[in-house]
Amino acid sequence: METAHSTICRSAALYFYQGTDLDLLLPVAEALSERGFRVLALLDPRLRASSPRTSAALGSPAFETFVGSALGLRLLPALLRSSALVTACDTTARPHARGYWLTRMARLCGLRTFTLQHGLENIGLTYYDAEYPPQRVDFASDIIFTWGPLSGLDPRVPEAIKRRCVPVGCPKVREPARVPDVKLPFHRDKLVVVFENLHWSRYDGGYRERFLADLEAAAAAFPAVSFLVKPHHSGRWLSERFGGRLPASPNLMLADPKDPVWEPYTAPALIKAADAVITTPSTTVFDSVCMGKPVAVAAYDIPVPLYEPLAIIRSSKGWNEFVGQALDGREGPRLEASARGFRDRVCLPGDGASRIAQYIEGSL
Repeated sequence: METAHSTICRSAALYFYQGTDLDLLLPVAEALSERGFRVLALLDPRLRASSPRTSAALGSPAFETFVGSALGLRLLPALLRSSALVTACDTTARPHARGYWLTRMARLCGLRTFTLQHGLENIGLTYYDAEYPPQRVDFASDIIFTWGPLSGLDPRVPEAIKRRCVPVGCPKVREPARVPDVKLPFHRDKLVVVFENLHWSRYDGGYRERFLADLEAAAAAFPAVSFLVKPHHSGRWLSERFGGRLPASPNLMLADPKDPVWEPYTAPALIKAADAVITTPSTTVFDSVCMGKPVAVAAYDIPVPLYEPLAIIRSSKGWNEFVGQALDGREGPRLEASARGFRDRVCLPGDGASRIAQYIEGSL
């Protein structure tokens, strides 16, 4: 016989705040549901308004959805009906602070709390910078699930944080067959998708100028190839924040994340449709490798040891060389070998979402 106590013991709340949270948390929610958990989806009202894709996914009968800000009390009833809280990212850094404060509230309510490594580069786990040095970054969760082994953490991670880290692999869906196909609104024979997260403070004006100039030059050098630029879903630097002249070419298109036409075109879906990918340093590199796509990192003068031994672009010539090699297929074996070396170093193999669900179940 099921009691109120037993229901709470088998209930987990998952907090969705950013557009990219769905790709990380939905597989975990499904894995928990398969284990008999009641899944409560806590949805930020701004995300509900800006991401129909997230709202639709959480409309499944398998989930019970609550809408409210992490900074208020509207999510408190959901927490009181749960035994665990899972966030996509919980740190004291400003972009993740809502997850941090919701986790603090959950702990006061007696819940076990879990957070994820949200990307290849995760502040407080795999890197620090001038804005967020080690002494300014902390986590509230009891457990932090990482993609790779603890040896891959930044050596400055404090022991108190490292003790809470549990390597599980990446929870994202990585099999191309499970990623939805998208019908692109233009005809193309070959497609290079270019991802940018130029809002990040790590890039100075010189980097941004070179990136945009080389993008335009590459599109001009390959007129028979379509170039589709995808700004970061939240940062939207090129589509919204940049006030200068946009790169222009007949074969160059911009996928504005706020345009309803482009909102369903997620990074995994565009990667699946691409013949090659060029990106600023980001998790897109990992996603591309997992889908078997040739990928290059536009680094210029930025040190990027995390992305070795993949193709690293340092100049305009590097853009053209990579596009030519990736599309003619002659460098395929070398690019594939580099991709395997990179993937095996940064992420454990196997189903990260199932491991997370199993760990949560065993800890309650």
